[in-house]
Amino acid sequence: MKRFLFTLPLLLPLCAVAESPTVQDVIDRIRAEADHPVRETTVDTIKMGSPDAEVTGIVTTFMPTLAVLKKAVELNCNLIIPHEPLLYNHWDSLDGFENDAVVAAKRQFIEDHKLTIWRFHDLIHDMHPDGIYAGMVRRLEWTAFQNPDHKMLFKLPVETRLRTFVDVLARKYPEAEIRVVGNPDMQFSGFGMAVGAMGSRIHFPLLQKDEVEVLVIGEANEWEAIEYVRDAGEAGIRKALIILGHAISEEDGMAWCAEWIQGIVPEVPVHHVEAGDPFWAP
Repeated sequence: MKRFLFTLPLLLPLCAVAESPTVQDVIDRIRAEADHPVRETTVDTIKMGSPDAEVTGIVTTFMPTLAVLKKAVELNCNLIIPHEPLLYNHWDSLDGFENDAVVAAKRQFIEDHKLTIWRFHDLIHDMHPDGIYAGMVRRLEWTAFQNPDHKMLFKLPVETRLRTFVDVLARKYPEAEIRVVGNPDMQFSGFGMAVGAMGSRIHFPLLQKDEVEVLVIGEANEWEAIEYVRDAGEAGIRKALIILGHAISEEDGMAWCAEWIQGIVPEVPVHHVEAGDPFWAP
């Protein structure tokens, strides 16, 4: 071991040293590997930083919280690839935040540490397979249950009680504040999953399918699918809703993304840093 350490500097001039890619290099490689056209209008843009910056390391995350950004600095990573927005709205607009102290502190930290934030939302969902679903299904061990023709539909081999199903999810995500609507003793086999905040335009068509007795979601307006499922139970129609929380329902997709990007950008380290569930219960 000692001889290796002493002779390594002598070998370095003989070895080809890979140059660090720029931010734009990384983005271009991701887009090429995704093999899907970039939408004409997309949120997948650089929110702060420079496309010409040399990348020292990459962090993927569900949400680019200030805590995640601090961890990225500790890891010597200057390119952060989040799934969700930097500035609390889908388009990262500064409207209404021009003199906001929280936004100012976050932006100052990014500038001080020369970080670049590039959002990866639309394209990862457009990929085949959808990267967010790929990561979630892997973590939940639902691959064998997933409909090969519809990423949101699943079927268990045998009927199970809703309570038992939720208990398994709670063990997978002990930090999550999971909420459930529906009879805990209801037996079912067919279920759906709609990650993130897809809203009623996705939730209702799924719930209206006979084969979807239970729907697992990230979040919802509380006067939409939640009340629909409550009334379904009162009407004697077998439906239930499991609310994981937005972060919990997509974070494992960005963990999958870190592994995928490492294969595309082998020159620099790629880490996944969890944003975590923001809620706690009294």
